[in-house]
Amino acid sequence: MPKSALAIGRFRRHPVKKEFIHLHPFDTVERLRIGVFEYIEVYYNRLLIHSTIGYLTPVEFEEEFDKKGDRAA
Repeated sequence: MPKSALAIGRFRRHPVKKEFIHLHPFDTVERLRIGVFEYIEVYYNRLLIHSTIGYLTPVEFEEEFDKKGDRAA
């Protein structure tokens, strides 16, 4: 499954509506898309730590995973 499809699945289950969308009025769909992209790529994936992956950010977790060489070919 492509990473973008996984991100969409996580996004649907994530309280992003409460944390982001409902707090920021968007006047166009394009501005909403840009805002959600920035929220996920900047805040959620790079700054927000997650308890389920050892209190790392998703980016840090993937970097650690890649260093271990555990990724299947």
